[in-house]
Formats: sequence, structure tokens, C-alpha cells
Amino acid sequence: PDGVELPRGLGFLAAIGLIFAVGVLMEAVYFRRLMSWVDGLLEKIPLVKTVYSAVRDLMSLFSKAGTKKFSKVVMVTFPGTDARLIGFVTIEDFSDLPVAPGEGRVAVYLPMSYTIGGYTVFVPRDWLTPLDMSLEDAMRFVVTAGMSRS
Repeated sequence: PDGVELPRGLGFLAAIGLIFAVGVLMEAVYFRRLMSWVDGLLEKIPLVKTVYSAVRDLMSLFSKAGTKKFSKVVMVTFPGTDARLIGFVTIEDFSDLPVAPGEGRVAVYLPMSYTIGGYTVFVPRDWLTPLDMSLEDAMRFVVTAGMSRS
């Protein structure tokens, strides 16, 4: 086109600047109040409430401020296959749930690559092999389909 071309990398720098600015704003008291108000508003909209609260809960699992954390990174091996999946143990004790998935089972979250989705599966504990990997490294590896390695 006949327009002015922007230098390469300007979009990347703008994104970094925006992320930094949002981080600085999150520390401001008024911005926190605004975000709390927006949060309350989103919690009142029926369909949005379901999706928003699920995504918010998922993100809180990865935040340092979150109280609930994945307990460990594991490799899940399904019997009869050579496939292996990286997952995160989420629940080991089902005593406070109305329906127990079975004796000796744990809940494992299996994230999908390049999306904010995944599956929670209830598998026998002996299908799991603990991995010596941090939560961040494992999630980065899974979400980027192994393309990002630290």
C-alpha cells in the first residue's frame, strides 16, 4: 500500500509496553477498585459468568497469589498405548466431594496445546510418573506443544 510502513518489531514493543503498563496499573488502588467492579459486573451476566469464573479460577492456579495450586507435575501413561501425556495432579483426596471417582484414583489436569482448555481425568495413581519439572516449565512445554523450552 501507499501508507507509511512501521518498523518491524514495533508491535512487539507495544505489546511489552502494554503489559508493563497494566502491571503498574494493577498496583494502583483505584485501578484495583475498578477491576473489582468489573469483576462483580461480569459475575452477574449469566453465560459470561460461567466462562469468566472458569477462566479466572484456572488463571488463579498459576498465580503466586492463588491459594489452590497443582500439587505436582506428572507423566500419565495409559495402559496398552505408547502415548504419554504431561499433566498436573489437582485432587488426591475426594472426601469432600459428593461423588468419588474410585479408590486409588487422583484427578489430573491435562492441558491442551495453544489453548486455555484441557481435560480433567480420574486415573489410577499407578498410571502416574512424577516429573522433576517446575509447574511453569511444564505448562510452557505443554501449551506451546514442546516448541518453547527453557
